[in-house]
Amino acid sequence: EGGKVTYETEEGKVTYEGSDKAPSEADLGAPVYPGAEYVEGSGGTTTASGSEGQFAVAGAEFVTGDSYGKVVAFYSEELGAPTYEDTGTKEAIWMINVNEESFTVVTVSEEEGKVKISIGRMAGKSGM
Repeated sequence: EGGKVTYETEEGKVTYEGSDKAPSEADLGAPVYPGAEYVEGSGGTTTASGSEGQFAVAGAEFVTGDSYGKVVAFYSEELGAPTYEDTGTKEAIWMINVNEESFTVVTVSEEEGKVKISIGRMAGKSGM
């Protein structure tokens, strides 16, 4: 379920805090498709903080019965055109909020008749 642990290093203390619960849209840095269901155990959040800064990782998978085209249209409206799309394999990828301190990747794909949405984000400055 998660927890918290602190390590003492030569550079100082580093605290890791984690959760395997569904991350929020704020944690993920992108909207979750309306009505999509969180895939239990597919994600969570981890934060490392210490004297060198803070670093956070969040990720999750969601599924929906809506069509691939409808889901891609939603994300295109929210995030702009996909960074990459393969209409043959039905996969679209957006790389958003990419800068020195963070980036978010949203992937929409169709597998076994369901549309899967994967969202992952890394953020923070870290010398860790």
